[in-house]
Amino acid sequence: MKTIQIELLGVVPSKKNMLRVSKIKRQGQRGVHLDPRTKKMINNLTVQVPGQYRGLGFIDPTITIEFISSNNRQDRDGKLITIFDILQNTQVIVNDNIKFFNGPIHIQPAQLCSVGEDKTIITLEPASITGMVQTRVTLSNDRWP
Repeated sequence: MKTIQIELLGVVPSKKNMLRVSKIKRQGQRGVHLDPRTKKMINNLTVQVPGQYRGLGFIDPTITIEFISSNNRQDRDGKLITIFDILQNTQVIVNDNIKFFNGPIHIQPAQLCSVGEDKTIITLEPASITGMVQTRVTLSNDRWP
């Protein structure tokens, strides 16, 4: 498998900054949730992941992310959480935990653009591809040293 590039058009919300505390207790549900506007933004980005990349199951890829944003006050680390979750939900990566996602992560300097021209470019270079069959060298007892 060769290097792939995914271009997501639109603002990537900072997931950690969009969490809201429920003030209303409904059917025993209380806690923290994403507001509907943020969920819609994330869903709109998720459907942009090309079908041929869904289910590839990258393990430990080298990932490069470039944010092109109309707002220079956005929180990049919060945007990364959203991007990683989108990649995991579409199974482009197996998981965003350390066990499966421990390759280099490169974040390019953000570029400013006009309002409405926001986009994010994600480049993944495979260390290995599984096709969702996990082949991996593990440490004895599958533990960290």
